[in-house]
Amino acid sequence: MKTFLKKLFFADTPAQGALTGITLLIASVWILPGLTGLYFFYCLRVLFCIWGLLFVYALILRVRFGRCELAAYRRHWLLAAARAVCTILFIVCFLLLDGCLAARYEFVSGAVSGIDGALAKIAGPMDPLVPAAAGILFLAASYLLTARLYARAAEIPFAKVFNVPTKILLVLLLFSYFFFLGGAAAASRRTARTVRELEQHFGRPLSAAGLRELYLRGRKSDGLFWKRANKLTRRIQAAWKDIDFYLYAESGAFTGTFPPEFLRRYRQVYESMKPLFEREKMFDSLPPADGAKRFVPGDLLMVELPETQSCRDLCRTAQWRIRFAAEDNDLPAAYAALARMKNASKYLESNPAWTICTLVMCATEAQRVDAMLWLAGSAPVPDDVLKAWRKELLDCDRDLERINFEALYAEAVSMDDVCRRFAGDRGLSDLRFIFPQAWRFAAADRNLLLNHFKVKKFGDMKEPDFRGGFLSSMLYPNGEGIQRWFDRLSARYRGAAALLGAELEKRRTGKYPDALKTPSADPFTGKPMFYRKGLIPVPEYVWDSAKKQFKPPVLRQKEGIAVWSAGQNRKNDGGLSKNDGGSLKSDDVRVFLLIPADPKRK
Repeated sequence: MKTFLKKLFFADTPAQGALTGITLLIASVWILPGLTGLYFFYCLRVLFCIWGLLFVYALILRVRFGRCELAAYRRHWLLAAARAVCTILFIVCFLLLDGCLAARYEFVSGAVSGIDGALAKIAGPMDPLVPAAAGILFLAASYLLTARLYARAAEIPFAKVFNVPTKILLVLLLFSYFFFLGGAAAASRRTARTVRELEQHFGRPLSAAGLRELYLRGRKSDGLFWKRANKLTRRIQAAWKDIDFYLYAESGAFTGTFPPEFLRRYRQVYESMKPLFEREKMFDSLPPADGAKRFVPGDLLMVELPETQSCRDLCRTAQWRIRFAAEDNDLPAAYAALARMKNASKYLESNPAWTICTLVMCATEAQRVDAMLWLAGSAPVPDDVLKAWRKELLDCDRDLERINFEALYAEAVSMDDVCRRFAGDRGLSDLRFIFPQAWRFAAADRNLLLNHFKVKKFGDMKEPDFRGGFLSSMLYPNGEGIQRWFDRLSARYRGAAALLGAELEKRRTGKYPDALKTPSADPFTGKPMFYRKGLIPVPEYVWDSAKKQFKPPVLRQKEGIAVWSAGQNRKNDGGLSKNDGGSLKSDDVRVFLLIPADPKRK
């Protein structure tokens, strides 16, 4: 045991032992991360523990040689000074590299401040490869000068200060460098092949230019339109503070019950709001593309989407416009409000910069479907209008397949753009020849992520591969959750079309059908959707003026017809979801058409 410890701590050759300790620390920084593979970020704690032990070991070896080293400083001060200068320059290069990366990757960590902010200002637009390469050279120079100093302190030839363990570590260092460099090149070729396959799959280049082309679709662009629309939206939202923001945000136009005096005051404020009318006029036609939107390679994650708020806000206010128009028997005004809702949804549909636009489109379309059905049950809508609505809903349902595919493409481009910062031809990949281990595993991780997009819709995406690394784990989209939005909207389209067909049959025969002749397939189960005629449970939201919020919904039995989907749990919950007064596990997707208590309303 004593002999083993003497050899472990280089009792007879302290100079060589001290150099071995330094070599071990340097080599471990390159070698150990490569051994973790795609699990690098999950193994950081273990790596830090190992590096801590190696540091203590190297420190012990260094302390044992400390006296001789201090004596050598006095005899060979010029050599010691040169080593100190190289070490300081290495630290400076490291700090400059940190500043370059902090400036480039502000989009990941938010605003750069503190030490990183100061370093980012000093580094400026400097290429990170410059301080990285210079730092490697200064580190190598400092290492060689340390070896020369140790050799002179121990009074041995320079070549003998490199003992067998040190030589083995240096060989392993070089071997691991070239091994991972070759692996990185191979992984990059595989990823490039996957990108070509995806471009063939989507029929578009997997690039920022391809995403921009999809967004524009040959439309005219206007950089001022959305600035003005967003400014009007902020003014509209500020105006509701005088009456009640919650009434506006919850948008209980069709489901809420309000005190008459409160509703009268609300309508007065609503109809005297000039910014609201100005914004409605802007959406009388399909909004143009945002000319100020920039699709810059490497920064697609930073594409701003402020128009989503204006579109969602417009649909909320349009519901109230439809309610007030129906009360006044002003059907043209109600039709115009529905058309504006459709224009807002069409813009969101053609703006797949990020999946969030598509999800907001699903929400605005759900509001439009509810508005159609409420209007069909509350106002004398002509038969030809109902037929046109029914055809439009069925066309929209068929179009969801295309929208899903385009959103999938947009998600693939955005995710790949982030990956390319780390594993492609820009961003951190500037340093790929400095640290090929990271390049190799980032390229392999990027390939793993992109392979999941070789599908037709989000619902076909496989569960994430748990062998995936940091990038794929962080960026992998929730395909099942996104597909659920599409399926719920599809269920609304099909259910609403069925209800309008039932309404048309009732106008021909004098009664609603007892059962649907050709029920639509449930998007979740593939089986026929459920239908009910007669008393149906409807949640009633009563406004509490004192608390300024809706009371918990109360289920009331009302006469009407309803069509619903079983939802994600694939169980018939009677058409209820947890938001409609059902159980916590209820998730049916239901649309209904109520029979007005006053027949004259029809």
